[in-house]
Amino acid sequence: MSKTANPAARTIALTLQRRIVDGTYPGGMPIRQAEVATEFGVSHIPVREALASLAQGGLVDIQPNRGAVVTSLSTVSRRSQRSRGN
Repeated sequence: MSKTANPAARTIALTLQRRIVDGTYPGGMPIRQAEVATEFGVSHIPVREALASLAQGGLVDIQPNRGAVVTSLSTVSRRSQRSRGN
């Protein structure tokens, strides 16, 4: 996960990352910006930053006109193995 300039975005990204890794948010689950913004009491901007950070790490896919969807962990594992040259 890349570092974000906004502390709220970083907190949101870390929380969502934890939920994805522990299975609370399973692969294929959409993450709704409005719901996350309401939960954290922030605007949509830090949520978008957090989701972009998670997308860079391969934990979510940003789909045009659909939003963010959790990537299956097997897909993330394959990506990380490829990036390490395994």
